[in-house]
Amino acid sequence: MSNLTEIINNLTNFFNTHNIKFVIAGGVAINYLCDKCSINNNFEINNLDIFYLANTPIAATFIGDYWRIQNSPCRSATYKTKDNFNINLTMTRTNNMRYIQFNNMKIMHPNNLISYYNNDIINLDKINVLKKIIDSVSGETILYINKVDFLKIDNESRTLSNGEPLARRLFVGN
Repeated sequence: MSNLTEIINNLTNFFNTHNIKFVIAGGVAINYLCDKCSINNNFEINNLDIFYLANTPIAATFIGDYWRIQNSPCRSATYKTKDNFNINLTMTRTNNMRYIQFNNMKIMHPNNLISYYNNDIINLDKINVLKKIIDSVSGETILYINKVDFLKIDNESRTLSNGEPLARRLFVGN
């Protein structure tokens, strides 16, 4: 398998150079969150999932030595390393995404991660581990990546007192 740290560093450089916000998701995210919360797991990593905030898909045929296997840019694209390790990039059009900071990486928040595994009997182990992680991080401050970096004053005015975006006001009981 390719060196995961090296891949993440290369992708971080690419995304930062292009001013694209992203989070790490999937099994890699679960493993990192398990490390953060000291939860044992035995999940095998066979790919890397990245979700990024953008209005248009990434068009690069190559990201460093990694090549896109699709002929044209799509909402989601898979890049391959020299040893055929898959890197799945998925564009989301949302304005922000929750994350947890760990080892200088932005990891998709477990509340979001679990939604990709719910109702999937095959991933029952991952669902159970994610529930433990959610309990473990429940008291932590919720962090957001935003498509556009607002000034601090604007960011504060765009959230409720509990840190949820204003768009959530429709779902808040008060």
